[in-house]
Amino acid sequence: NDTASADHFSRWRNMNHEMAIPGSQILFSFLGDPQSSYYEALPLEDVQVAVMKQLRRQFPDIEVPDPIDIYISRHGYDRTRYGAFIVSRSKWTGDYERAFDEPV
Repeated sequence: NDTASADHFSRWRNMNHEMAIPGSQILFSFLGDPQSSYYEALPLEDVQVAVMKQLRRQFPDIEVPDPIDIYISRHGYDRTRYGAFIVSRSKWTGDYERAFDEPV
């Protein structure tokens, strides 16, 4: 699994947007299997290295600083989770979807 050349983290969500969580400074990515299980099994430090390598490769003209913190859910390895589920707010519209895709 070559994180330097794979587009595992190909879609980023700008959670700092005014229609999401303004002021949060959160950048969010979804992963599905088999990539999610691969990264869930890694130590957090290795996940951060992979994420930053991918971000910097995707945005070569921007100086991307290291994060102050990182989080990855471990749904695939947590027996109490029963997997991962998508939940959307009621009245979710395409406007919210487009807002998440705006540049950070």
